[in-house]
Formats: sequence, C-alpha cells, structure tokens
Amino acid sequence: MGADSQALGMDALVEVIGLTKRYGDTLAVDGVDLTVLAGEVYGFLGPNGAGKTTTLRILTGLIAPTSGHVRVLGGRPGQADVQVRTGSMIESPAFYPYLSGLDNLRLLAEYAAVSRKRIDEVLELVDLTDRAKDRFSTYSLGMKQRLGVA
Repeated sequence: MGADSQALGMDALVEVIGLTKRYGDTLAVDGVDLTVLAGEVYGFLGPNGAGKTTTLRILTGLIAPTSGHVRVLGGRPGQADVQVRTGSMIESPAFYPYLSGLDNLRLLAEYAAVSRKRIDEVLELVDLTDRAKDRFSTYSLGMKQRLGVA
C-alpha cells in the first residue's frame, strides 16, 4: 500500500507500482504508478496506443504484466476472490447478434445459475425492458453496453 493511502488511514482498492507490459519489442505500458482509494473515481485518458486498455486488462486479470506490482481489492488480479467482487467491461460487450437481449441474458443466467427473476430486475435497472425482445444486432452501442452491464 502506498504511503499516501496509509497516511489517510484508507485501504487502496487499486494499487499499481512500476507496471510494465511488453509485447515482444513493443512497450505497451511503461512504468505506471497508480493508487485508487475507496470513494474515488478514476478515468483513463490518452491517445490511441497509450496503454489504457492494456492496463485495464492487467487490472482485471485478463493478461499478465511483464513487470511491476499490481493489487486489486487486496489481491492479485484474476484471483477468484477478487473476481467475484468486481465487474468490468473493456471495450464492447460480445453477445449473440441474432438473439434478443433477453435471450442473451437468459443464456448467461442459465450458465451462471442466476434466477430468471434477476434478469427482469437488471433489464429494468439498465432501462432495456422495452427493447429486451429485440435482436442484439439492432441495439445502439449505448444499449449494447447497458446490456453488458446487465
């Protein structure tokens, strides 16, 4: 944990020290240091190729860093007890384009042993109830992202 978070008496939810990621000779992330405390909102801004998506993929455990120290919720990214306490959507969600939003969620719910009642709740939460029976391929990008959140 960083000195700043200790001085504030708070635990770091995300702690990154000297994060580096290389793909062969290509340096995608170069020595990133980052601390995010509870209650903070943090955004990644930068040009294409700056390493934003690569950093997020490391934080979610989708890829491993080349070097550096990374902790999320006190654990290693991708670790089961960390994954069950986090949610993420990097870039665009992927669903079956020929199925409705509702049918896509039903399929995922069955796979994850989630009740059908919960599907209705999350569709309402993301304001997609009226379009739930429409094919995913007809959704706008914003709607696709909301379904991904659902």
